[in-house]
Amino acid sequence: MDEMADTIKPATTAVGDIITFGPYQWRVLDVQPDRMLVITESVIEKRSYNEEYIDITWEQCTLRKYLNGEFYNNFNAADRARIIQVTNTNPSNPWDFAKHGGRNRTTGGANTKDYIFLLSLDEVVRYFGDSGQLSNQKHPNNEWWGFYDQFSKNRIAYNSNNDAWWWLRSPGSLSLTASYVHYVGDISVDGGYVLDGDGGIRPALWLHL
Repeated sequence: MDEMADTIKPATTAVGDIITFGPYQWRVLDVQPDRMLVITESVIEKRSYNEEYIDITWEQCTLRKYLNGEFYNNFNAADRARIIQVTNTNPSNPWDFAKHGGRNRTTGGANTKDYIFLLSLDEVVRYFGDSGQLSNQKHPNNEWWGFYDQFSKNRIAYNSNNDAWWWLRSPGSLSLTASYVHYVGDISVDGGYVLDGDGGIRPALWLHL
């Protein structure tokens, strides 16, 4: 019996559990009859969203190529067989930044087929706690760049025992930016510049049970 057969037990694994898969610890975000969605518990490394300072979407960015290439191939054959390729939708940025010199609903680009991916804005509020602020830009707690709420603490992640901010795959207010989760757990809908190499990586994937 291999290591993962001991680690993942469909009858007992629940949302919020921490499991071991490959060399990482993963938090369970969703459990379906035949699969589960997991994200690394920690920020595992830091990389730019894209290696050039250009307009880019998740479909074409170098971070996606890395996650579905080199990172994916670092798993052994048995583990790779458990990772499900999924079709991800990539919605446009939900907020209107035109009054701040940005664009109206920056495009998220085409759907993508991914083994490994980053969460989107919609997914991060769905799985870590939704206060309704993402869908309501005029909420009193919102600043034009993003928002904080009672679920911010759930989104905090660490890298080598230090707080770290981490990329989402959704676009920011410009096609030169991508949204992210701040080191204190706030969500930046405005986003950070794609060339920023301090961006933390929390890969997500769907696993066969």
